[in-house]
Amino acid sequence: MKQIFEKTIKFYFPDNEDYRQKMDPVILIDYLNDIAGKHSEALGYSLESLLRNGYSWILLNWNIQINELPESGDNIKIQTWISRTRRCFANREFLVRDNQDNTMVFASSRWIFYNLNKQVPGKLFPEFSDKRIIIPERACSKSIFGSSILQKDRCQTIETSIDVQKIDIDMLNHVHNSRYIQWSIDNKPEKMIKQYKLSYLQVSYNHEVKYPGKVTIRQFFVPPEEKSKILFYDEIRDDEKERLSAEIVSEWVLQTNNLKGI
Repeated sequence: MKQIFEKTIKFYFPDNEDYRQKMDPVILIDYLNDIAGKHSEALGYSLESLLRNGYSWILLNWNIQINELPESGDNIKIQTWISRTRRCFANREFLVRDNQDNTMVFASSRWIFYNLNKQVPGKLFPEFSDKRIIIPERACSKSIFGSSILQKDRCQTIETSIDVQKIDIDMLNHVHNSRYIQWSIDNKPEKMIKQYKLSYLQVSYNHEVKYPGKVTIRQFFVPPEEKSKILFYDEIRDDEKERLSAEIVSEWVLQTNNLKGI
């Protein structure tokens, strides 16, 4: 029984295969979601079959270290495995490697197996918790949530309201996990995006947001310890339910061609 599930793909922009550009971080997240679903299918349960039987995986958090993002035209290998299971929970790990086998992305995540009919967590199927497929190794152990870095005084910089659109919704009529990240990135200053690149992302999903609805993003700038790094903490709040739906920490590093100005 294979412990590591992997898939090799050639990344390109559908409208222009010759266009050389870095993969968008949100596209990366979508690729990770996709291979997680394919691994579930390889274990005997596609996401569609789970849904037909009243079950689904719901993502609780992401923890992602980005060394480099692929460029259009690159061949990449994405690997995933389950590192731990307990009751209704499963930890899933990911590595993204280039064609020289260098690791570009390290990602860890936690999921809950949910009984949609009863609206309660469900017991994991034996195929998902079989000890023969478990590799107890984390891909990304870094964590900023709860650290002293976020205990500093935070200066609120931007507050933005967003109407939830149909395009934001997944099969459960919830906002898809990657859309929160898209909202967070779209909320960053354009000048900063051009000078810095995303190097680390940590996301905690606290409550679902449904369509139709409206959210408010409160973005806080965390004073940097190094001039070459910028840290943001974002709260995404469900306006209708008046509750915190997601928290996102993003760390950005100055791109190499901008280091001379420091």
